[in-house]
Amino acid sequence: MAVARTDDLEAGAAGLAPGAAAGRAHPYARLALTVLVVCAGYYGAGVVALALRLEPGGISTIWLPHGVLLAALSLTPVRLWWLYVAALLPTHLHLVREFQGPVPLEVMFVQYGGNMLQAILGALAVGRFIGTPPRLDTLRHMVDFIVLGVILPVVVVSALVAALFVLAGWVGDFGLAWHRRALTGICGAVAFTPLVLEMTAGRTAAIGAAPWRHALECAAVTIGVFALAMPALGGGGDLASRQALLFAPLPLLLWTAVRFGPGALSLQLLIVTLATLIATKAGHAPFLAASAAESVLSVQGFLLSLSIPLLLLAALVAERNRSARELDERLKFEQLVSEVSASLINPPAAKADEEVEKALHKTAIALALDRCSVFQYHPARRSCRITHSAESADCPVVRREIAAMELPWLLRQLQAGVTVVLNEVVRDLPAEAIAERQYAEGYGSRSWVAVPVTVGDDVVRAVSFHSIRQRDWSAELVSRLQLLAEIFVSSVGSLQAKEALHASEKRYRDVVEDQTELICRFLPDGTYTFVNGAYCRYFQRSPEELLGCSFWVFIPPEEHQAAREFLASITPDHPVATREHEVLTPGGDVRWQQWRDRGVFDDQGRVVEYQAVGRDITERKHAEDAMHGLAHAARLAVMGELTASLAHEVNQPLNAILNNADAAELLLEDGSGRLDEVRQILADIRKDDLRASGVIRHARELLRNREPERQPLDLGELVAGVLQFVDRDAERRQVALELELAPGLPVVYGDKVHLEQVLLNLLLNGMDAMADTPVPRRRLAVRTARSGGTVEVAVMDNGHGIPATTLSRLFESFYTTKKDGMGLGLPLARSIVEAHGGRIWAENRPEGGATFRFTVPVEPA
Repeated sequence: MAVARTDDLEAGAAGLAPGAAAGRAHPYARLALTVLVVCAGYYGAGVVALALRLEPGGISTIWLPHGVLLAALSLTPVRLWWLYVAALLPTHLHLVREFQGPVPLEVMFVQYGGNMLQAILGALAVGRFIGTPPRLDTLRHMVDFIVLGVILPVVVVSALVAALFVLAGWVGDFGLAWHRRALTGICGAVAFTPLVLEMTAGRTAAIGAAPWRHALECAAVTIGVFALAMPALGGGGDLASRQALLFAPLPLLLWTAVRFGPGALSLQLLIVTLATLIATKAGHAPFLAASAAESVLSVQGFLLSLSIPLLLLAALVAERNRSARELDERLKFEQLVSEVSASLINPPAAKADEEVEKALHKTAIALALDRCSVFQYHPARRSCRITHSAESADCPVVRREIAAMELPWLLRQLQAGVTVVLNEVVRDLPAEAIAERQYAEGYGSRSWVAVPVTVGDDVVRAVSFHSIRQRDWSAELVSRLQLLAEIFVSSVGSLQAKEALHASEKRYRDVVEDQTELICRFLPDGTYTFVNGAYCRYFQRSPEELLGCSFWVFIPPEEHQAAREFLASITPDHPVATREHEVLTPGGDVRWQQWRDRGVFDDQGRVVEYQAVGRDITERKHAEDAMHGLAHAARLAVMGELTASLAHEVNQPLNAILNNADAAELLLEDGSGRLDEVRQILADIRKDDLRASGVIRHARELLRNREPERQPLDLGELVAGVLQFVDRDAERRQVALELELAPGLPVVYGDKVHLEQVLLNLLLNGMDAMADTPVPRRRLAVRTARSGGTVEVAVMDNGHGIPATTLSRLFESFYTTKKDGMGLGLPLARSIVEAHGGRIWAENRPEGGATFRFTVPVEPA
């Protein structure tokens, strides 16, 4: 199913994470304000960095503006970087002129160009390897940030800048200028950028939103770090005591890394960094050496050796905590799905709607939602109706009837089969979605997900999930909501089928009360002696045309024998019997009727006439068939296709075992002592037994309810195994199987049984499609090929092809083109393939027939 996420233009343009922008009002003013804030931060950080230079020589220990610039570019779309390049140039020139002293203009430009280039390279690496907005809550992301986003760009660009300084005569020692500038920039980025990224992503603010004890603990630890860092600013004590004071905050920093993650740790590291720099500047820290250059190097080594391991530890712990949370959330979600599914299986008709809304309410509580609604949109009537809804106490009750003009953009998306994901409704909606924005504001919806489940020309069934607070809908959460939506829509459809069945029965009761049943009398040979008006209208004949004729003309020939046996079962001891059977209408349609026949007997107990009361039950039979199919579709679809093949596969080795056993018995009876031949026979029996056992085990694996198990798979071996499994069925259908495996295919990661199920479904569908194809053209080909980062499997048949109007609906639940199909196989195949990170589609072949293709990624999904 397609998922549409609107572009966070304003938030991205402003260099903020999604959700930081409050709306679309004055986007250019907001952008300009953000650029000014970044310029002010760059300037202020530069003033601090230059003020903390060590004298003599004015050597900088840390260049904080690089951290500001790297953070700003990492949070901003590339198309808007030119704004910062233009705005920061005069900022940098003024900063250097006012606070660094006399610097040649060309050197200023080299400084600025180097600062900007290393920040651009670092931001590009962050966007490529970490993503936007960057998250530093995994060990891999933190390593990528430090190595690829900070160290590598700074080292490379610093070499270039140092070379230009030497050429300009600004410095004389290339190596000294290179390592000084590189370490200064690395310290600035490590000290400042993680704090900005974590604050922007909301993870530092999340501490304040946590339970008050957790937030109070974090605040207390931060105050403790500050308190322990302050004595380092003093000058008392010997060298050993001053060194001990510098490491005094370390236990608290370790505690923060484990308990509160990279965000809070970055804030505390910045405190320690500033305290160390101020103390060094004042001449009180233990890093003073014979020269300012050596002192700077000592301070930089201390800060990097302290910050980098702690940041890596915090990221590692955060990653483990997040994995634990995700596992817990997954288990809770699976429990929710189980409870919701159980509550919606065959509820009492009188409480069916109540059970659906209870399930919606349970879902809202479990997923922290404020409203869950199931609704139907009828494009022809241009109306939308909410059939079931559950709201939190803080959420307004929604109207059940909604005109299409109130949600035109949203309904167009749903009709196209697109899942709409809005993290911030007012911000994320496109400009033309004015009505949707007003609707959301009217009901207080800040975040919104709408999932279409069944899409048709006459009706679109969907489920919407709302929150009155802003939240980010992760891809995993959207996938879970899609699963819940399918459960709710399927359950509501089942309930509506029940309601249709009950309505049909009510109509038939009304007919009985109004004496409009089909009533007739007939002789034992079937000749009518009486028919009422309803009977005549039903069969579109006048009484004169029916009386004297036989009712057998309205019974399908294949039903004659069963009808005769039914009439014969009516005896004086059992004078009344009921039967349902098919009838032929004058228009040639086959319909269903239910008849209650009563025999009229003479004194000798012989039937002289039958009186029958009947009704049309076609709608009820269809509803019953639909309900029965929904309950058993998956099991019957598989077993119905494979019964003949499995029987043959098991029967053949069993016959061989029996024949070998008879031969062994004869050899033993003749007393010839030919034990070698007996051993060979026993080996054959064992081989045939293993063969039968393998067939049964393979079938059990395909049908067993089990959890997915991802593992490395040879897709060519898997395809060959499935083809061998269906070989007998193909032989029975006179279908030739062709296999073309591409050499050297990489290993894929997936669940073996689930992928076998997908391929098995496509093979059976392909053989079904060629049922009317001449035998010489019944060829079913399976090919594998490498396709980018995936392996593609194609199943090609020579059947009748797929109508153009059907292609777009093939993978919808309960949509089928087969006479006896349930429309479950292809939707299930789609779900399995998409769960593996692949995709599945169908297309017609120019030479006739159809091709179904699916892909499985080489890397784990």
